[in-house]
Amino acid sequence: MDLISGILLLVSPWLFGFADIVYLPHLILGILEIGASLTTEKQPRNVTASTNRG
Repeated sequence: MDLISGILLLVSPWLFGFADIVYLPHLILGILEIGASLTTEKQPRNVTASTNRG
């Protein structure tokens, strides 16, 4: 979901026709969101839960 919204944010100035007014914030934040989505773990790690029943 983050990847898709990052791509949409990245291309939105050209897609919606306002690139001649402002495009740099959308470009930067779109790249950052795409990068964040690519570095997120999709599956939880196999860590055994500690049982503290004392």
